[in-house]
Parts: sequence; C-alpha cells; structure tokens
Amino acid sequence: CNECYLLKYNPILAHRLTIPKPAPENLKFTPKFYFENNSLKKHLQNQDLHEIWSVIKDNYDTSIWITLADKATNGAFKEKPVFTGLCEVMVQAAIRKDNNKGKQNIQYNEDFTNFLII
Repeated sequence: CNECYLLKYNPILAHRLTIPKPAPENLKFTPKFYFENNSLKKHLQNQDLHEIWSVIKDNYDTSIWITLADKATNGAFKEKPVFTGLCEVMVQAAIRKDNNKGKQNIQYNEDFTNFLII
C-alpha cells in the first residue's frame, strides 16, 4: 500500500531508527529535556507508587491487590487522589458485579483518569 511505501522510504524515520538507545549505565548523561514532559516520572517520585509500578511492570508473583492493600493499611496513600480514585472504581466494579450488572458507565475520578492516560 502507499502508506507502507511512504513509511519504508521515509528518510527522517530511517535516521531516527538508526540512532541507538542509551545504555542504562549512560542514562544519567541523557539530557533532562527528554524527561521533563513525562508525567509518569512525576507520579513515580512517590516511592510507594514506584514499588507498585515495579510489581505491575516486572510481573512479580505478588498480587498487585495485596501490595495495594498493604500500602493502604500503612497509610501510604492517605489523601492521594490517584489511589482514592482507584479505590472508588474498584468499589463501583465490585458493587456492579454483586448486582449482576455490567461495568459500563463507571464514573472515574479526574486524577485517576489522568494517571491512566500516562
């Protein structure tokens, strides 16, 4: 197709693909400009969220829900809008499941939605 042809012979794309990614040990020398617009970096400055992100990303055997419950009982997410938004969504989903209803039209907290968009 024409779109595939344009992608295959696009010189700008070809040049970008030939540039190697920096090795993890050289990452500290990468200009911070490339990381300033990353909202995930801002959220992961919280150590508890960073630990949960690692559990999800690395597929550890630990259940994410057990980790979340443990952090919540220790007060790690007190007054944190992302975590309270997650709890609200999970409660709505559990209530709908108990009432044999679908999960359509669940209301999401704005902060939680912004976190999911990352």
